[in-house]
Amino acid sequence: MRNGQNMDYVLISRCVVYLFVVAAHCRGQLIPLSQQSFKDITSNVFETQVEGVVAAFGDFDCDKKTDIFVIAEDGHRVDLWLWHEKSSTAPGSTPGTLRKCQNATIKIPNEVITSVVPGDYDGDSRMDLLVLTKPLTKAKDDTAPTSSHIYWGITKQLAFDLKNTTVSVDMFDQPLVMDYNADMVPDIFGADSNGDRFFWSADPNSKHNRNIVPKPFSDETETAQETLLPLRKPHSHIFVDLSGDLGADLLVTSVDSGVTKFEQWIKTNDKLQWDGTYIDLPSGNFAHVGQSVYTDIDASGKVDHLLPVCEDELCHNSAIYAMYDDETEWRLLLNGFTFGSMGWGFIPPADNPLTISNIPIMLNIGDYTMDGFPDALAILQNTSHGETTRQLILLHNILCESNNPDICSKDYRTFIVDIYPGVMDLEEPVVASFFDFYEDGVLDLLVTTMVDDKPMIHALENFLNEDACFVKVLVLSGLCFYNCPGEVEPYGVNQPGPMINYQTTDPDGKQRFSAAVQLSQSAYFSLQLPYVVMGLGQTPNFIDYLTVGIPNNGDSRQQTWTQIIPCSKVIVIPYPPDEPANWNSKIIVTPSPIVYMTAGVLAGTCIFIAGIVGILHWREKREDKEEKRQEAHRFHFDAM
Repeated sequence: MRNGQNMDYVLISRCVVYLFVVAAHCRGQLIPLSQQSFKDITSNVFETQVEGVVAAFGDFDCDKKTDIFVIAEDGHRVDLWLWHEKSSTAPGSTPGTLRKCQNATIKIPNEVITSVVPGDYDGDSRMDLLVLTKPLTKAKDDTAPTSSHIYWGITKQLAFDLKNTTVSVDMFDQPLVMDYNADMVPDIFGADSNGDRFFWSADPNSKHNRNIVPKPFSDETETAQETLLPLRKPHSHIFVDLSGDLGADLLVTSVDSGVTKFEQWIKTNDKLQWDGTYIDLPSGNFAHVGQSVYTDIDASGKVDHLLPVCEDELCHNSAIYAMYDDETEWRLLLNGFTFGSMGWGFIPPADNPLTISNIPIMLNIGDYTMDGFPDALAILQNTSHGETTRQLILLHNILCESNNPDICSKDYRTFIVDIYPGVMDLEEPVVASFFDFYEDGVLDLLVTTMVDDKPMIHALENFLNEDACFVKVLVLSGLCFYNCPGEVEPYGVNQPGPMINYQTTDPDGKQRFSAAVQLSQSAYFSLQLPYVVMGLGQTPNFIDYLTVGIPNNGDSRQQTWTQIIPCSKVIVIPYPPDEPANWNSKIIVTPSPIVYMTAGVLAGTCIFIAGIVGILHWREKREDKEEKRQEAHRFHFDAM
């Protein structure tokens, strides 16, 4: 090859590099980092104004789309809003709408519905509904007992059987839905009016498994009821992996002389075991203790314990503490909420304007920035002025670099208040949650506000302009697979307790981890989604390992998938539950803008290189032709 051609190929290499640099620069100019806003799309999603309170989520009609349960009519009615795909979608509109299912309405005129929890309570792979009620005049009376009833789902008719099954009429408080015996059929954990702990489970010997029987807590734990502290009200029981084996255990909140304690019950073989020790609150005097929540706050691959608290009755001094998975001491995650000159704090539970139920202080977890570090959603009050105003606030998870221990612990995570257009426009929010309207892995917002003393539902779209990737995981009950009874072939329904974690490699070659738990809580409008969305940041690499674990009775039940495409939805059907190697998974890819841009840059690069190669090839042929012509006219002395 000639020297000129060597120079040409060097020029090609430099042009390719330059092309990538220009593409990256243009991408940075077109899509600035950390620029988000939220737009009200209520009219597009519901097509009408919806009065009621968002209460729970689940795929009732088995179409792989998430439906919504709403408590309406001042707590006397439950409505089911089904997701319907649009036949054609105009640019900028939602791909579907939520429409009320008339056949699935449940009315209870003589009591107040305080909560609903969807699940498959009889093991027929169809969604049922646990409905919790209180007497008509005692909805917010903490001393009043809670009644619980299960309405059995009829998927083919998109309806509920109004001949419900009564679980209990004298529960101490709202229960936790979990799977303590690892049979993939949800059970109910709580206490009776005397404070004795019980599990309520389907009797396998009854017709259609629809006889719900109580089992004393001591029978499943070999611990006498008399030695246990009373349960706290309101509780924050959590069904989550506490031992690191990806099998869900049980965190119980009890109370000793008015002081909150935490008990860790570890699943060992077929029993829950407790070592007799308690986890105390962080040091300090707290007027209000909020709901515990577990999330992988530091992206270590294991979930951590977060606890919101108020140091005074009015919650002007609010804080969030964290106990990391490998530690036994609480660390201050955030002390006070500030944004500019404004100060924010939690809202005391007594100030809740919702008439159907008391709502404790809580955090709703979701990675709305998709950077791999879960953020939070909270309803706070402005403490900077004399008049208290309620606002929906997004809390962004960032690295804490302060040396001041009153702010946060150095090199640990913290939250900062994010103020966005659209979110601050909502007045008097009462409950809120994340929700993926577009099924694209971007977490939007679903908010209930009080308008003229009536609860109204709003949908806000998250315009996330960062080219971030994600993985969305939905773990189902897995009691059947293409052999389910009836004419409808569901994969399964909401399943509490599965653990999900992933490992990937970022562009710098560093390993990245994250972990999450699916449906770990069910009481007090926890509004946890029946799936898990974990951000990957701007890392369009394959997910090296995605591991899913389900509740077990001693033997590990987990499966690992490798080389998962980013920006994809993974549906895991753990069937049969005891044979992880045979579990099924469905992967639905949802390309993000970075994938399209990468494909465009790749295509442009190939065309550019092909053009240069074509030009060089043409120049070489032309030079060869010229040499042959000169050779033909050259005088040959050998011919003389």
